[in-house]
Amino acid sequence: MDQDGIYNPVNFSGGGYDTARLQTDYYGLFRGNQFSSIDYINPANQLTYGATTRFYDGGYKERLNLSFGQIYYFDQPSNQDAETFDYSSWALEGEANIDDNLFVRASMQYDSNLREMQFGNAIAEYRRGQFYAQTSYRYVAQEYIVSTLPNRDISRLTDDGLSQAGVVTGFPLGGGLSFTGQYWRDLTQDVMLENQVSLTYRSDCWVVGLSYNEYLMSRADINADPVYDNNVTLSFSLLGLGADSGFNFNTDSGNALGYRDPFALKN
Repeated sequence: MDQDGIYNPVNFSGGGYDTARLQTDYYGLFRGNQFSSIDYINPANQLTYGATTRFYDGGYKERLNLSFGQIYYFDQPSNQDAETFDYSSWALEGEANIDDNLFVRASMQYDSNLREMQFGNAIAEYRRGQFYAQTSYRYVAQEYIVSTLPNRDISRLTDDGLSQAGVVTGFPLGGGLSFTGQYWRDLTQDVMLENQVSLTYRSDCWVVGLSYNEYLMSRADINADPVYDNNVTLSFSLLGLGADSGFNFNTDSGNALGYRDPFALKN
């Protein structure tokens, strides 16, 4: 199909349509279309192959799984202006449940043609009762970012891709009072991204929460000082008003960062 007259997210010709290349993690290898939206149809003549192995304990509970896969291209899109290869990057993913208290999940994309890692992330969480502590890390190579953007010059924003880490924790203090906190930092540019502390009191009938949040608003370039904003939030809610009501106190500030539960081996 000739799509030269519309926006092309491969070499960014044309213009105006809202589409972008999707991340090619292990499960993304099996997508029929590698691009978001339906404006650009993926010209695919390819074969995807992968494998998954699972390990169970003596009680037949899954404790570990590992998956890896790759795409073989029978031919390449004629409008791709970058160097082409017959194989995609390797996508690897794994998850572990250690004694029902420690959970680990990691994934990465390794380009064997260029012999470099394109992106990767890892999350580890310790949970016992109402206490939890989660730390996470993500990496994206600068070359990978550049290949997915119409504007190929991102030197003003980063000089070595993305390398970010964070920690989130929460635990009860007693008497219905609990604490949550989080801290995130860009390791490449040595800049704080966000920090937050929250106190929540919960009774049988109502919940009140107080939180302070400071987060990165903008930065003109990697040599400029970061601009931060901060806020104090007070939340109050009554419990039990209706069949589906109830208070789920969310400590996220509305930013992209915050606690998430990516683990599938908790059951």
